[in-house]
Amino acid sequence: MMRQEGFTQLDNSNPKLALEIFELNVIAYPESAKAIQGLAEGYMETENELALKYFKESLRLNSDNPFVNDMIGKLTSEYAIC
Repeated sequence: MMRQEGFTQLDNSNPKLALEIFELNVIAYPESAKAIQGLAEGYMETENELALKYFKESLRLNSDNPFVNDMIGKLTSEYAIC
């Protein structure tokens, strides 16, 4: 539920509040690939390096996520982030 509120805030052009919500969600569920993925998606708005870091962490926890794999590929190719 907290994760969905983060996405709602992103949709409402409130990326700072969305990141705060995603961060709280990761604190509450530190081993949740979905929580970490939400944080990564939040950082896509402002900090691609952090987005990549958290997408990789999400993938470490759940290697069977095509969306996360795609986002890692997009970030590394489009922004030359390694």
